[in-house]
Amino acid sequence: MRGMCHLFVPHTTAAITINENTDPNVRKDMIRELLKTIPMQDDYLHAEGNAAAHILSTLVGRVAKRARRERQARPRDVASHLSL
Repeated sequence: MRGMCHLFVPHTTAAITINENTDPNVRKDMIRELLKTIPMQDDYLHAEGNAAAHILSTLVGRVAKRARRERQARPRDVASHLSL
């Protein structure tokens, strides 16, 4: 079976990224570097206190696509989440 998996997150403070799930340090490195670039606490003007999440969502993106080829997804192929 061939196909395309389209993932979309409608929330303005959420994002999706596809990366390897073999080495947990990849996820840790991504979180660390994103938080260095966009700190959760800064002199943001947005009153709700989640300005960093809006900025991170814009940078990372809310849409991801992945082609599927000739095999079914295995549990380890399912993306893990980044929680900031």
